[in-house]
Amino acid sequence: MDFDLAPQNGVGPLRIGMTRHTANTALDSLRDPSAISESDRPGQHVFRPSGLMISIHCMRDMLEAIELGRPSSQTDRVLFQGVDVFALPAREVVRRVGELTSIEEDPDDDVSS
Repeated sequence: MDFDLAPQNGVGPLRIGMTRHTANTALDSLRDPSAISESDRPGQHVFRPSGLMISIHCMRDMLEAIELGRPSSQTDRVLFQGVDVFALPAREVVRRVGELTSIEEDPDDDVSS
């Protein structure tokens, strides 16, 4: 399955600003019913059979953040405008994404330079 990143909006059925209840329902829809992980935590995160972890963070009854963890197989891909963000080395992702949009370094984070 492909998951298209839409910064500031969301990914897949998860949309920043949706209610916690709606976010929980959307997160649950991303589970593979034929292979539910024992590590899943309703309302927090799911692990797909590929190893892709999808986590949600809500505050004040609204979805504020979505976190994705690297899949161990290519059956799930996380894409930003066609760039597979987990299949390529980080420098290549930054180069390709930089061709599509502006990227700003975080002056307080040594990792972003």
